[in-house]
Amino acid sequence: MAAQPNKIQSGSTPTPTENEGGTSATQSTSDSSGGGLTTPEGILMLMAAGILDGLGVVLSLVSWLGIDDYGILDILGAVIFGTWLFFRNGFGSLGRSTMKFLTAFGIELVPILGSVSPSWIVFVWKELKSK
Repeated sequence: MAAQPNKIQSGSTPTPTENEGGTSATQSTSDSSGGGLTTPEGILMLMAAGILDGLGVVLSLVSWLGIDDYGILDILGAVIFGTWLFFRNGFGSLGRSTMKFLTAFGIELVPILGSVSPSWIVFVWKELKSK
């Protein structure tokens, strides 16, 4: 049998009610220990990082064919994640996040190390977990 809706009187605030799961309607069901990993922002940025790092690995594996990205993936990653970092933090709190970004970008600039290391994925993961 369905529960009767609470009547709200003028000037009062509604009280939280329990739904079928046992959690109150005003309570969040997500765990805050996961950071922003499962938010749409987190999923999109982790996918972008995975694609860039994956393409780097694939290009390094077929580099014996003479295929090289000539730093295009590094520049693309710097633009994507630098812009994301700026919009995420603004001017005020770029200290630690900027150091993480510059570390990942520096690793990506090293010719062989940048091709096989998942530095963009690690950067995005750590940035999402820090909030």
